[in-house]
Amino acid sequence: MAAVVTPGANLRPDIYQTAGLGPTGAGSYHRDAQLFSTAPQQRELSLFLLTRDSIWNSYFLDVKRMKAKMDVAIGAGNKSEIDRWADSTRRVQEQFLDYMARASAQFVKRHPHSEAALFALRNAGDLPAARQRLRPYYQALPDSVRTSYFGRQLATRFGASKAADASQ
Repeated sequence: MAAVVTPGANLRPDIYQTAGLGPTGAGSYHRDAQLFSTAPQQRELSLFLLTRDSIWNSYFLDVKRMKAKMDVAIGAGNKSEIDRWADSTRRVQEQFLDYMARASAQFVKRHPHSEAALFALRNAGDLPAARQRLRPYYQALPDSVRTSYFGRQLATRFGASKAADASQ
């Protein structure tokens, strides 16, 4: 496997960054890196990272959009609109981890037999909302994936029964 880093280059502007945001706009931590590998697991992992980064970018665009609407309400001095957009902006900011869980869910739906699905599920975090959202995806994984080393580690996160683990 080889990794190439090109500082200042935006290798996937259609996914990572909306045109016109410039170098300080929202974007991906991975936007200057490109991985090359012949391993199918690496290709699947790259697909997950692209999915995650695309949703990561949409989160920041949503925050900016809500902030712009709130700024307009503040400029107009409209108290009810200020309160409305303040609540919406706060709600979007509080949902960052849900955006990440959504990226994991999308990947696992598309690649349920992939070993990278375990990485996607693990990457979503351990907050109750993420566990609740992703538990059905873990349970739907094939036995061969769930009984792998990392699949067994995730069993405790998603509340798999101890009896099922003991029989493996």
